[in-house]
Amino acid sequence: MSASCLRIFMLGIKLPRDRLIKEDHVRGCEHPPVDGAKFCSQCGSPTWTPREAHQFYDSDNIGQFTVRTREQWLGGQHSRVAYIGLEIKGEYVAPLKVHDWTAHMDLIKAELEAELAKHHIEFDETDPFGLHLVAELC
Repeated sequence: MSASCLRIFMLGIKLPRDRLIKEDHVRGCEHPPVDGAKFCSQCGSPTWTPREAHQFYDSDNIGQFTVRTREQWLGGQHSRVAYIGLEIKGEYVAPLKVHDWTAHMDLIKAELEAELAKHHIEFDETDPFGLHLVAELC
């Protein structure tokens, strides 16, 4: 009797998850801000307060590409990495043999880079581009 495993691959990049978080600033109080002031002259609150905001969550789409953080398979545990790319699901050990993705790798990489640029996520050449096993569900 053999076990069947569903494997989820991403053809794309693996990057630190904090690159999908942007820091935003919100007003520290309701008084009008004074140019260059770090604190409000009326109440003493910081003029601007930093706030982290996630740009993308697990299963979000960036154009034709999908974001995966593995959290749904980690039982809600925070994942430190994210994958962005084309999602490939199946029981294949080597999906590249089933799909002829290799002929289109440069095109897929260029399209992914362009989509990331639209959202101000820098494509870093140190981010490994390729086929990544995101989850193996047996």
